[in-house]
Amino acid sequence: MHLHVQFSVLLAERFLVHIAKRENPIVNRLNKTKVEKQVDHEQERIERIKKENAEKRTIAAQKVLVHFLNRFHVLTFITAKGRS
Repeated sequence: MHLHVQFSVLLAERFLVHIAKRENPIVNRLNKTKVEKQVDHEQERIERIKKENAEKRTIAAQKVLVHFLNRFHVLTFITAKGRS
């Protein structure tokens, strides 16, 4: 029993050592660049959906324009061919 008590005292002495300041240059450099911000997930979702919808509208408008120009080109080609 005496040996067990002595071992526990040694462990207690070992764990009671306090480190005044942690010197870790990697952690210190990371902490200098750390950025904390509050994120509003719902607002980000709304903005993302608006952006995606705007891109879809732009693509649809381009498709309509290309279709119109292709059709117009074919009509002018037929008209020009009939004139000659």
